[in-house]
Amino acid sequence: MRADSYDMHPLKKFGLRLVAALGIFAFFNITTTNSAEELFTWTAEDEAYLYFTVIVVLIIWEISDRIVNYFDRTILCKHFSRKKLFYIFWLDTFALIPILLAVNYFSVYEMKVWLGCPAEDPVTHFWGDSIQSLVVAWLVVTFQLGKLNYKYFKVAERKTDLIQKDLLLSKYETLKNQVNPHFLFNSFSVLSSLIHENQDLASDFLDQLSKMYRYMLDNQDNQMVSLKKEVDFMSSYIFLLKARHEEGIDIHIDLSIDQEVYFIPTLSLQMLIENAIKHNKFSKDNPMTIRIFNESEDYLVVENELRVKSKEIQSTRIGLENIRKRYNYQSEKRVIIAESDSHFTVKLPILTSMQFG
Repeated sequence: MRADSYDMHPLKKFGLRLVAALGIFAFFNITTTNSAEELFTWTAEDEAYLYFTVIVVLIIWEISDRIVNYFDRTILCKHFSRKKLFYIFWLDTFALIPILLAVNYFSVYEMKVWLGCPAEDPVTHFWGDSIQSLVVAWLVVTFQLGKLNYKYFKVAERKTDLIQKDLLLSKYETLKNQVNPHFLFNSFSVLSSLIHENQDLASDFLDQLSKMYRYMLDNQDNQMVSLKKEVDFMSSYIFLLKARHEEGIDIHIDLSIDQEVYFIPTLSLQMLIENAIKHNKFSKDNPMTIRIFNESEDYLVVENELRVKSKEIQSTRIGLENIRKRYNYQSEKRVIIAESDSHFTVKLPILTSMQFG
């Protein structure tokens, strides 16, 4: 979307600017006339002033239009701020001043002579008309920048609406993940078996399951949590996985950073491990290794061996999209996804409290 309507038909654009020029001429003519008789008396000087006003307005508008649109395409579209509009206002003004001086010189020393109404005091007329031209230029530039500001206000409004919509979808998807019926069914099935086979382990299993859902309930409204909280939660989740899959899954967490000061999206690790389990085959004899480690202080890496199941499961990638959107709301850093012949890797930016919110 452009600041001005360059896709508008040229005749329509010219017509609107001509009407504005005639309006400005009428305004200055009325405000500088001493009597009604003088107002309705048409002179060669009035004709010269009309031509001068139309030429000045059309030149100012076209140049200002091009300058504003240039900055819109190259700077404002990347990052809009009202402070930049202030800079553009003065850059536009300084670009117009020499052109206005040249047009005023032509009007006072050439055009009025041709029309038979030479100025009695050319120097005074030159500077007086130059000041009037500058006022008109400011009006036109302010109008252009006002349109630009309104455009970006509407863009921001639409973006906010989309973010709110995506945020609701993200929260809904996170909530569905928290109460995943398959996970609950599998957990209760394992618990039922353990009650008969190993009551102590069943008690531990129930304790870890309650811790896991307590964490989910406590953080269901938090888009981001400390890395330490998420890793502590993962110990409960891994315990449940081990009880179900026994030695079929081998999960290693190796972090060399202060987990208290870094943050990641809530349940993001659980989503990634769940995806790895869902889409890959493994067994006691051939366990799947999942590694969670940090890459300096920039990324938390979740890497699993790639053993795609023979019966391909259609992936919606909703979990990954959920995580991506939550980063989009919180930071300019982006999730990195890489896949090789042997491994599937997801790199989550780890943020400090100063980098999100």
